[in-house]
Amino acid sequence: MEFKPDTLISDVFKQIAQHVGRTFGPENFQLVMESPDLNEPVPLEEEKVMRDYIYSSDSCSLRFVSRGVNEDDGEEEEECNIWLEASDSEANITFDKKSKEKSIQSIETATLNKLVERVTSPEEYDVDFVNVFVMMYRAFTTEERLWQKLVERFRVPDSFSEPMKQKIQVRVCIFVKNWVEKASGELHEKTRRSIMEFLESDLAGPSFKLMRDAIQDRLENPKSHEDPVLSGKPPAPFLPRNIKESTLTIDDIEELEIARQLTLQSFAIYKKIRATEFFKGAWSKDKYKHLAPNILALIEQYNQVSSMFASIIVSVDTVRARAKTVQKVINIASKLLELNNFHLVSAIVSGINNSAIGRLKFTHARISRRHKQTLQELESVVSMEGAFKNFREALASAAPPCIPFMGAYLTDLIFIADGNPDKIENRINFVKHKFVYNVVAR
Repeated sequence: MEFKPDTLISDVFKQIAQHVGRTFGPENFQLVMESPDLNEPVPLEEEKVMRDYIYSSDSCSLRFVSRGVNEDDGEEEEECNIWLEASDSEANITFDKKSKEKSIQSIETATLNKLVERVTSPEEYDVDFVNVFVMMYRAFTTEERLWQKLVERFRVPDSFSEPMKQKIQVRVCIFVKNWVEKASGELHEKTRRSIMEFLESDLAGPSFKLMRDAIQDRLENPKSHEDPVLSGKPPAPFLPRNIKESTLTIDDIEELEIARQLTLQSFAIYKKIRATEFFKGAWSKDKYKHLAPNILALIEQYNQVSSMFASIIVSVDTVRARAKTVQKVINIASKLLELNNFHLVSAIVSGINNSAIGRLKFTHARISRRHKQTLQELESVVSMEGAFKNFREALASAAPPCIPFMGAYLTDLIFIADGNPDKIENRINFVKHKFVYNVVAR
């Protein structure tokens, strides 16, 4: 989006919010400008106009940041033993006020003790709640601490009746089994040893043999993230005749083959992404970037592909040949869409819309009407209008496998992170983690 120099910042605020299909209130969000010329983001004051914030660089960007939401970088507060936690009250667990019942599904905030209590409850079980907890627990606690709480929960006080004690212990074992299975070999070695010691001590009795064997089997044979088995042979590649010559150019290679090879590169990165890489906006913060190596690699590929095709286009000398090259690049993007590689469709569209190419008026005049129509359709698919509405609809109707446009989901996660605190009065904001789960699990 571009704004005139005399546009009020308050109007810019409203237009951007409307463009991305989100509801923002100036009381909760601040619009800031970022630029290579600036050491840090500059807050934009609503009563000023855009010309008040014009800098020498033409690569300025605007984004929303939440007001008064601080990152929870401190250590977790020490919690009491799970059996010493007070009874349910607003001090340790809250529920959706619109819900008639205080059920697992309606939990909004809770202490770690209360969450573990609910996830191992013998009276109420909800698979969605368990799935959210298992995927998201690293965002609000540590693996070691979770295991400590599970052991505490298993060691039920003698004041409980024997039947209830057994029900709780069985539920804890079921959760541990599912947790170990879904961790897929990612558990720390220290945690694995602790679980094995637990199996040999607390689960040593004959009544726990089946559960002990099941947990041990999942520890010793972790689920792997191997490539899916193909049901048929891969398609034969379209090899150019001059493949071994140094004069090989983009014009010598079939559009479909270029799209295939780029998609293989994208998928090799995409399949490695783990759920934890999406936590805390790790890909966008220097101190957390080491936690999101694969997301950053996918972003890097996006930027490289976008720049590569832009460079290929502007490096062509004549107008006629350049227009032909643009049409070839559009065809490649169209083939990527056929392969459901939305990620690189967006990258190529971004490259074609590069300002250096946008100024090539004579080149654009020579592009065929059919290719212009195709480009418009591609732009529509990856447009950010309506919170990427067209992309989401296209992805929902596409048959897998697919490589989604990651930017749409990273944008969602940034909004969730900026607009929702990690904790509310020392209780874990579980609603926030549900929001993140709903984005990541798609």
